[in-house]
Amino acid sequence: MILKPVKGGYLECIILIGIKDYAIARSIIEMAKAMNISSIAEGIETETQQILLKGLRCNEAQGYLFSQPLPFDQFVEFTQANHDTSMNFSK
Repeated sequence: MILKPVKGGYLECIILIGIKDYAIARSIIEMAKAMNISSIAEGIETETQQILLKGLRCNEAQGYLFSQPLPFDQFVEFTQANHDTSMNFSK
């Protein structure tokens, strides 16, 4: 697991699957909630990761499961077409 600094009111982290990774992810998400900031999981590649993160009440996610990196114009199109997708776990 790689942690990134807290910035812009979000606690960002990359989640991997494994017993220790799950425990760390759970702790980070709980810490973010205790600090009243949103959690964003990066690097989500499988539906299993997505389901686990939803179960942990992670706020949002990004990764290849949802889309490959896109040029800006394609990103705008993607977000407009998918504004209500499962990337936002809070809804």
